[in-house]
Amino acid sequence: MTETYINTYEVEYLFEEMPNGVIKWTGPFEGCRMKETDGRIKMVNPKGGPQLKKGQMLSHVIRGDFDVLIDHFERIEEGFLIKTRAAENDGKTLEEQGLIPENFHLYDRVDMKEYQQRSKTDWWKKKSSSAS
Repeated sequence: MTETYINTYEVEYLFEEMPNGVIKWTGPFEGCRMKETDGRIKMVNPKGGPQLKKGQMLSHVIRGDFDVLIDHFERIEEGFLIKTRAAENDGKTLEEQGLIPENFHLYDRVDMKEYQQRSKTDWWKKKSSSAS
């Protein structure tokens, strides 16, 4: 499976499924930002996106059938290898279980703010009073 992603600067990136849960991410990465911890790349952010980071479900960003979680990245000449692991609950499963609204991954900032206001709880008050 292969998926093309076009970022905000109209720059094209290619995501290609490889064996063993590896995704090959190619495109121009000049000037991209990276975060590294314990010798592993945990976040990659090329100019104009997409910013990808450890723990993120890849399909939520590039909209393909890549329902895997990012574990870390390895730098290669053409770009990066994204090392992944299986997702225990993908967005479709969470929607079916009623834990998140339908098409939650498509929410924009306005929709998300409204959802946060509707589902807001006072858990922090309960937590701080139980700690006392």
